[in-house]
Amino acid sequence: MQKPIKKIGLILLLIFVLPISAFFIYQFSNLNESENEINKIYLKQLEAILYSVNQYSEDIVSSWVNEINLTFLDEKKIDEIEIESFFSNNKSIKNVFITDFQFSSIEIFSNENKNTPDSLKKTIIKFLNRNKDKIEKLEHFYKVGYERIESFGRYSNSELYLCLFPKKSGNKINKLGGFIFNPVEFIDNNLTSKISQACGEEFIIAIINDSNREVIHSCDQITVDEILLTKSLWLLSGLSLGVKMKIGNIEDFVSQRFYKNIIILSLLFIVLLVGMALIYYNIRNELKLTQLKSDFISNVSHELRTPLSLISMYSETLVLDRIKNEDKKKEYYSVINTETNRLNKIVNSILNFSKMESGTRKFDFKKCSLIEIHNDVIKTYDYHIKSKGFSYTVKLAEDDLEIIADKDSISESIINLIENALKYSNENKKFDINVDSNDSGPFWEIKDYGIGIGLEDQKKIFEKFYRVSSGLVHNTKGTGLGLSLVQQIMSAHQGEANVKSKLDDGSTFRLQFNKNFSV
Repeated sequence: MQKPIKKIGLILLLIFVLPISAFFIYQFSNLNESENEINKIYLKQLEAILYSVNQYSEDIVSSWVNEINLTFLDEKKIDEIEIESFFSNNKSIKNVFITDFQFSSIEIFSNENKNTPDSLKKTIIKFLNRNKDKIEKLEHFYKVGYERIESFGRYSNSELYLCLFPKKSGNKINKLGGFIFNPVEFIDNNLTSKISQACGEEFIIAIINDSNREVIHSCDQITVDEILLTKSLWLLSGLSLGVKMKIGNIEDFVSQRFYKNIIILSLLFIVLLVGMALIYYNIRNELKLTQLKSDFISNVSHELRTPLSLISMYSETLVLDRIKNEDKKKEYYSVINTETNRLNKIVNSILNFSKMESGTRKFDFKKCSLIEIHNDVIKTYDYHIKSKGFSYTVKLAEDDLEIIADKDSISESIINLIENALKYSNENKKFDINVDSNDSGPFWEIKDYGIGIGLEDQKKIFEKFYRVSSGLVHNTKGTGLGLSLVQQIMSAHQGEANVKSKLDDGSTFRLQFNKNFSV
C-alpha cells in the first residue's frame, strides 16, 4: 500500500512540483531585472514628455520666424496693419529687429510704441557685438542648410529674452533677424495648454528657474525637491522642465510593483503546492479506500466461506446418512444451526450497514429498559460465550435505566462489542460488563483484558472498513464494519460510542446514551 502512494508522490513531484518550483525560482531571479527595465522605460517615457514640450516651444518660435520673414520683408513696403496683427497675435513678443551682419544699421519694430528709443537700439547693438562669434556660427549653419534659431537668453538687465536668426533678402543672406520676448508671458500664452495635455492623469510637469530653484509654472502642486527628472528648456536658457509622477515616484512605483509581483508569485506558488498536496492526499485516500474495500471483500469472503463450508460438509454427511449415532446427529444439527446463525449475522450486518449508508434504515424508537436489553442479549449469548472458554462479570445499576431506543439495533451493538471482546482477548479469556448511568445518561460498558489498541488506531477504528494492521487484530478475520455500524447506531440515538485502551492492557468500549434524546 505504501509503495504505490510513494510512487504517486514521486511522480507528482517530478511532473508538477519541481518544474513549477524551477519556474518560480527563475521568475524571482528575473523579477528585479524586469523592474529595472520598467524603471528605464518610465524614465524614457518621462524624457519623451519633456522632449515633446521642448519641441513644441521650438515649433512655436519657428512659426514666429516664418511670420517675421513674411511680415517684415524689406523688399516690399511694410504694412502697419500686418505689424499690428503680428504683435496682437503674439503678445509675448515685445520687439522685432532687423540688422545687417556688421550691425551698422538696425530697424526695430515695437509692440508697445511706434517710436523706438535710441537707448534700445544701442543696447541691442552692444549685445550683438558682444556675441559676434555666436552670430558667425549661426550664419555658417544657415549657409550649409541648417536653419537654426539661436536663443541668447536675457540680453540685458531686464527679464526679456532675445533670439536671433539669419534672414534672407532675395537669394542672399545679408540680414540678421531677431525678436525680444517675455518668457513668462510666452509660457502662459503658449506652453500652458501643452503642459496640461502632457501631464494627463499620471504626471506633473513644472517649469523651474535654475538660478533660484523656484517653480514658475506647474500643472499641479509640486516642490523642486519632488521633481524626478529635469531637462533644460532649449529656448529659455536658465529655465528647466521638470517632471514627476503624481503618485509617488518611479522608484516607489517600481518597488511596490516588485513586491506586489513577489507576493502574487508566492501566493500562486502556495496555491499550486496546496493543489498538489490535495491531489496527493485525495489519491492516497482513494488508494486507502480501495485497499480497505479489497480487504473488506477478502474478509467477508472468508467469513462467509467458513460457515458455508461447515454447513455444506455437515449437511452432506447427514444427507448421505453416514452418521448413525443420534447424539452425533444432534451435534451436527447444532453446528449447522450455529453456523447458519453466524452466516445470518454477517449478512444482516452488511445489509444494515448498507441501509445506514444510504439512509434507508428505519428505527423503531420506543421507551425501553437498557438493563432489560442487556439481559436478553446475555441470556441468548451466555452459552456461546462460555463455550469459547470465557468468563465474565456483570455489574448492573440498582435502578432501572430507561432509554428511548430501537431495541434490535442496540442489541446488535452490544453483540458486536461482545464478539470483539471474544475475538481479541488473546489468552486472557475474561471481560467485565457494567450497566449504569452518569451525568450524560445511561451507558453500557464492556472491559476486556486482551491485546488492547494503540492510540493512533483508536482514532480510526470506528471508520468503515478500517481494521488494525498489526498483531492479533490483523490476523483475526472480520468485515471491518462492526464498530462503524455501532457508531452509526449510536449517532442515530444522539449518543456516542467511545473507547479507552492501551496496548497489551485491554480495551473498554462504552455505549453512552443521551438522557435528553427524544423522538
